[in-house]
Amino acid sequence: MDAPPASKYAQYNSLVATYHVENFGCRATQADGAAIERQLLGRGLERASAAVEAEVVILNTCTVTASADQDARAAIRRIHRENPAARILVTGCYAQRAPEELSALPGVSLVVGNSHKHELASYAAPLANDSGFVALHQIGLNPASTVIVGDIFAHTELSAAPVFEAGSFDKTRPNLKVQDGCNNRCSFCIIPSVRGRSRSLKLEQVLREVDGLVANGYREIVLSGINLGRWGRELTPRMNFAAMLRAILERTAVEKIRISSVEPMDWTDEVIELVAASPRIAKHAHVPLQSGSDRILRRMHRKYRPWHYVDRIERIRSAMPDAAIGADVMVGFPGETADDFEQTRALIERHDCYVERRRHGERERHDPALQLGQRNGGSRLVLQAEGGGGDRRGHHDVPDQRRRRRMLQQLGCDDAGGDADDRGQCHEPHSQVDPPLRFCQAQDPHVPSEHTPTGAGFAPVL
Repeated sequence: MDAPPASKYAQYNSLVATYHVENFGCRATQADGAAIERQLLGRGLERASAAVEAEVVILNTCTVTASADQDARAAIRRIHRENPAARILVTGCYAQRAPEELSALPGVSLVVGNSHKHELASYAAPLANDSGFVALHQIGLNPASTVIVGDIFAHTELSAAPVFEAGSFDKTRPNLKVQDGCNNRCSFCIIPSVRGRSRSLKLEQVLREVDGLVANGYREIVLSGINLGRWGRELTPRMNFAAMLRAILERTAVEKIRISSVEPMDWTDEVIELVAASPRIAKHAHVPLQSGSDRILRRMHRKYRPWHYVDRIERIRSAMPDAAIGADVMVGFPGETADDFEQTRALIERHDCYVERRRHGERERHDPALQLGQRNGGSRLVLQAEGGGGDRRGHHDVPDQRRRRRMLQQLGCDDAGGDADDRGQCHEPHSQVDPPLRFCQAQDPHVPSEHTPTGAGFAPVL
């Protein structure tokens, strides 16, 4: 009789319990997943190369869209089917929002919300050992319970991204999460309800993490957060984002700093001047817009008006003429008219931004508002539907590098390096959302700045 495939039985060939972490969503979630791995390694668990080989599989979920929820459920079913012996632990934003929904799925052993994510290893290790031992901190817990979720607004913990040996996780540009949570209450966004209030990593800890990454061979880092520009506002003494950037430049040896998404009004003159003046900070500004219509921005409960946004973009462009400037744009927001949409389109085209665009609700593909690509002033907007060909899957089903390589091929670029887009921006969590649509600019912000094409216009339609 033929021997069974080794991969299915790899977990029984080791005396050390094995784990596997799958992350869904934004840069902050990726950093959370890295912090979870640090906890598990500290507990003596061993990293498995795939979910099928692990005794404990941890899914670190996103809930920013309905398709993100669907991706997580599909992953749970797949893992349970391929590795029925695995103990599945679900955490992250979806786990915080709808824990009972997840705990009812076959194969799920435990659901841990963001409120207890910093203690996740203490719950995962007993699952791996499964020896019947009850840890002291678990006495009094209902043993039949599969849900551990608390009040996220009482949560004050913030875990930083870990320091690993260079190359150990196939990352050359690690994320360092320095901020979590959000005090804004945008009408379309679920994130404050699942991540809690804004909180920051203390400056000395930020510097220690950066030093540790440099010591392990990393030359470039990405600073990330849910509302990154709010870093330091709640610390004592109160600090700001510019102060953290300046401290990293003055007190660490990291060669390149890349800034993730920062809200328009947090691009202060001080931040702009600092980024423009330092060759160690990538000349890239991701500035969420959402809409170019004042009426729609008010309905969204955004804290800026279109003219405020334009002022920030013009100041960034003036200080850094070759910078890649990006924006998130939402279309189909309830109550949006053709005139509102035209205001958004005109603002984008005037100010030469690359745009990630996501539909809100069930707007049809034949809607004239979606038929972009008109020539104006010698430049052209290129509309790309990620997933293509009628594929309505979420972005997690298309590998980051393949999706990015396809975009670059359409632009006529050869470079296939760099990272995937930042997915930190919040969108309607419970509407059926089509694959993201993007205006692609020839200047790709995800290629290191020294290799970035310098053309200011949009790429021609091929």
